[in-house]
Amino acid sequence: MFAKSQAFGRWFSGLCLMGLAVAGLVAQDIPLGETSFKDLQKKAGIARGPFNDLIKGTRIWNPKDLLAVAAVEDVARFQIYSFTYPKNIENKTDKGPDLNKQFVEAEQQMRAILLSDKNRVNTQVLVDLYYGAIINNSATVAKSDNLVSRVNALRMMATSASLLSTRDEASYKAIVNTPTLIKTGELLLDRVAPFLEKAPDEATRYYALRALRETLKVNQLLRENRPAKSLNPVKEAVCLKAAAQLITAPPAYALELPKNSAEMEGFRGLRREAVRALANASSPLLPQDFSPIYVLALCINDPGLNPEARLDEMAEAAAGMARMAPLDKNDTDYSPEYTVVLIGRFIQNFAERYSTKGNSEFDKANSWKTQAARLNESLDFFRNRYPKNKFIQEMSLTYIDFLLAVEKGQTDFKAVNVEDRLNVWMRDPTTIKRFFKSKPNSALPEKAGG
Repeated sequence: MFAKSQAFGRWFSGLCLMGLAVAGLVAQDIPLGETSFKDLQKKAGIARGPFNDLIKGTRIWNPKDLLAVAAVEDVARFQIYSFTYPKNIENKTDKGPDLNKQFVEAEQQMRAILLSDKNRVNTQVLVDLYYGAIINNSATVAKSDNLVSRVNALRMMATSASLLSTRDEASYKAIVNTPTLIKTGELLLDRVAPFLEKAPDEATRYYALRALRETLKVNQLLRENRPAKSLNPVKEAVCLKAAAQLITAPPAYALELPKNSAEMEGFRGLRREAVRALANASSPLLPQDFSPIYVLALCINDPGLNPEARLDEMAEAAAGMARMAPLDKNDTDYSPEYTVVLIGRFIQNFAERYSTKGNSEFDKANSWKTQAARLNESLDFFRNRYPKNKFIQEMSLTYIDFLLAVEKGQTDFKAVNVEDRLNVWMRDPTTIKRFFKSKPNSALPEKAGG
């Protein structure tokens, strides 16, 4: 992270601390279904026995086993409400570490379910029921007037998605049952959508965007293991449209913030989460003619965004464009050459700023190596998808050679210069100068796209 982005951390932390300070004043009761939090705690204690037996495989799942069904729900509800229930955390402004410990315990419980291999049927049922209960209860708590409750609930939704989509031993066990993975991912999309479309504050919006980003990584995991499967693209489009609004139509306050102020960097940090979410879109074109790749392209081209995009936002957008490809490998409407040209112009800008990075404090502190590595990985994916396209192969390899040098920290080389070749391509009347051949409105504005 570079220095200016740390301003976002200070701003955001201050917002959350403010929420902790007023937690007892704005607490709104969330209906538990029990007479009190202590009642829920007692029920969860009793439920631990059969719940743990399911994880260990000593109790075989039976849908008619009502005690086991209730045990899963009771443990999940207690885990969520232990660190989110307003009346449980009010007047505990000095108990942040305790609440975080309870959050970590809930996360560990969810991971333990994925790692359980004593009985695969049990594992799939627990992913389905337990994760479903965690997500549904988190969504309920996130409607609270209490800032701490909302943020912690959405953090847990993001964690649920992250655990499901991680490329580790746990995720590969979870993906054994693809319908379970898809069902849970689509539940996340349903539950996070309202907080993307109308967030009561920017802290809530921030964690809702993170939850969306992590949820869409499920599609990447499916593409690698079950290419014919994906989350519902209509639900994906609904969420990503809401994220795109922050990029293409920023809130009025953002346009009034002092340039390079801590508040401005805070907004850019928030907007970067929207960019990251769009960068995880499953396809360049989603239902209702919504194009995530078009929005990402606006981030990296002149005149770009208002307020102006930070370099880390642009790098995230470019990496997302490179990794994005139609789900159908035989799709001939999409123009990958147009994409590689736009990415190339960003790489040109990236190279020029890298070669003169001593000229500004901003660029001195930028995470050049990390961004170069991410761009490299994404371009490698892009290049491998079009092995017979000479233009894409040549241009991608040129970018990759430069980025590898940056990744290694080299400075004794000439900055990549591909502007002439890109201009020749753009002037060629036979080339397609838009993302989709059948959609004239999929070209960037002339001033932006050249």
